[in-house]
Amino acid sequence: MNGTIQISFEQAEFIHQGKTYYLNDKNGVLSKLVKQKRAANKAFFIKEDICLNGYIQTEAHNDNHGFGALEQYDKAFFVQKIC
Repeated sequence: MNGTIQISFEQAEFIHQGKTYYLNDKNGVLSKLVKQKRAANKAFFIKEDICLNGYIQTEAHNDNHGFGALEQYDKAFFVQKIC
């Protein structure tokens, strides 16, 4: 899926076709990329157009709870690899 990741202190989002998903990278697939971008930009906020393979889960898959620290997202994108 082609989209944009936005990662800051409090948020990790994947935006695809106008929809915003909580970005779950539990396996650390994006760790190296994020570390490189932060070092190059000397900033914590990362915004990058990217192609990711993974799957989407909804609140129904999460015991009817939202995703993210404040459960503000109704859908999550789970990263499996970079395209």
